[in-house]
Amino acid sequence: TKKELCTKFVSYTITSEKFKDKLWQNRELLQDNYTPYHYMRLSDDNRLIIGGEDTILKGDRIKDKKAEKKYKKLKKFAINMFPELKNASFEYEFCGLFSSTTNNLSIVGTLEEDEGIFYNLGYGANGILYSIYGAQNIVKLLKNEKIDDCLKFFSPNCQLP
Repeated sequence: TKKELCTKFVSYTITSEKFKDKLWQNRELLQDNYTPYHYMRLSDDNRLIIGGEDTILKGDRIKDKKAEKKYKKLKKFAINMFPELKNASFEYEFCGLFSSTTNNLSIVGTLEEDEGIFYNLGYGANGILYSIYGAQNIVKLLKNEKIDDCLKFFSPNCQLP
């Protein structure tokens, strides 16, 4: 479809060397509420994983120079939180795409202009759950059975603000 159904974002992550000791107890996930947000967690082998700094994808590919700047920001954020990381090595860098809709729900259903195509796009934090929900309802649509009334909130024709 030519209709914009979602916004594409790039999320960035860096991972440190292995540390002898944990940086904090119980391996909780730490997350701030800044814009852009940051999160930190510890791997099973005591590596610090820092992610966030999400940006909207402009164009059709991730820009290497922008990614490098974001990795540096993540490292600076980690050092501000844990000054003892000043000389730590960060061994891995990764960025990837994710998409989100205006109402943060997945998209399930057909477009008014092309009812022969069924969409089941598992966007958002609950994308796997919504994909199952969508598949169950698309089967019902194909069998001309009654669908769930809530499916209207997932329609590609009606993305709520």
